[in-house]
Amino acid sequence: MMRRSIAILALLLPCLGPACNIIIPATYIIEGPPKQPAVFELPEKRTLVFIDDPKNRMTRVALRAEVADRTERLLFDEGKVTELVSCADAIQLARRSDAQGNRASIESIGRAMNVQQVIYVAVDRFTLSVDGASPRPGATVRVKVIDLEDQTRIFPGDDNGHLVEAELREPPQSMYVSTSGRRQIEDQLAMQLATDIAELFYEHEDRPLGGTLQAPRQRAQDR
Repeated sequence: MMRRSIAILALLLPCLGPACNIIIPATYIIEGPPKQPAVFELPEKRTLVFIDDPKNRMTRVALRAEVADRTERLLFDEGKVTELVSCADAIQLARRSDAQGNRASIESIGRAMNVQQVIYVAVDRFTLSVDGASPRPGATVRVKVIDLEDQTRIFPGDDNGHLVEAELREPPQSMYVSTSGRRQIEDQLAMQLATDIAELFYEHEDRPLGGTLQAPRQRAQDR
């Protein structure tokens, strides 16, 4: 305890002058990075994460599964769900219903997957550029939590859904103009979107949005 007090004092001593600006870093070291609380506490029920993208904003169906699976995995790792449900199976079930001309309801998909609640994610935007020339990856979704047992929406309070916007820092132009590079950007954006969705439901570090993409290394078969 004495050593810890001395260490803290050593951090604060330089701040005795009138131009001190080191208190914030010292607080950061002592207390850790600032935290953002959960927006909503999930009930402990068997849960499905379902990505609804009827207008195919995500050009690859696999991206929907990536977002759903990563969201669920993060929730599982944080102890917010106790078991993992196959999100890909739910997406395929919905696609089969759409192909038959009968759009499946979220309730019917949830019951078919034997879950008690659904984290429903409606995709409004998933783009790599706003002008078709300059890379600026971003995604916008609306999130709801539906209790299938009570047949009610338990989050959020209004019917529009909780807006989540995910962004990446501008990637290298060389990535944007190549097919493999664009796929890598899409994958990274899907991961960021999943993180932002999952963090609605647990406390997490307050950090800058997105990350910096690096140009992909040349694969062995491309050499």
